[in-house]
Formats: sequence, C-alpha cells, structure tokens
Amino acid sequence: MILENPITVPVKDNGVLPKEQETTKKRQWKLGSFREFTNEAGLRALFAEFLGTFMLVLIATGGINPRIIETLGTNADLFNFSTSFGVGMTVGLMIYLCVDVSGGHVNPSISLMFFLDTQISFVRLVCYIVVQFGGAFTAAGLLW
Repeated sequence: MILENPITVPVKDNGVLPKEQETTKKRQWKLGSFREFTNEAGLRALFAEFLGTFMLVLIATGGINPRIIETLGTNADLFNFSTSFGVGMTVGLMIYLCVDVSGGHVNPSISLMFFLDTQISFVRLVCYIVVQFGGAFTAAGLLW
C-alpha cells in the first residue's frame, strides 16, 4: 500500500531537462512489510540500531555521573570538555559503524525524518523506533 505525501518536489530526469520541462511529482510513502526483517540483513539492521542507541545512551549518560562531578572540584572544565568530546565521538562512531547496515539513524527522530522524506517504509520506522527505545532503556537500566 502506498500513501501520498503532501510534499511535492521537482523531479528532473538525469538533470538534463530545461526549466520549461521540469515536472513536479509527489513523493509516496511506503507501508512496507515485516517480511523485510525475517532474513539476516533485516535482523542485522535492527541489531545495529539497537547497539548504536545502546552505546550512545551508555556513554552519554554514563559519562555525566553526578558522583563523579562532585569529586572534581576545580577540574570541572576539563571534565566538561572531555565529556562533550566523548559524546560527539560516540555519535560519530556509531553512525559510521551503522550506516552501511541500517542507515545509521541511532535516534528515533532521525528515523522519523527519513520516513517523512520517503526513504524508509512505515514498518521499518516502527521497528527502528521500538529497537532504538529498547537499546536506550537497556543502557539506562545497566547504568541504574
């Protein structure tokens, strides 16, 4: 089943059409099927999203531990820099590692953006969001 996206975008065939012949085509959202996750590639994509979100929450939340911040005293500036650098490197690394397998979304809002831009199906969006929340809650439970 295909739903129409209300956003219209100009589409050029190979970028060689003159401006007078440009056509406007509506993007179409795809519903998708759960069968795309029954093979190894589909399960690998779900695991990559789970692991990416798990590591992001584990490092970002685990690095900002109130017990560590209390003991720092005057070294808090260096701690803030290293925490920010570590979180940024974690995001970059998780996206780099997951991009070939699942698209490297690592965040439900990014998955939603890809759906609204008609690059993933609705079923893939729902599965990614469930797995990403699962990874985030697992990391939070491990830190708790």
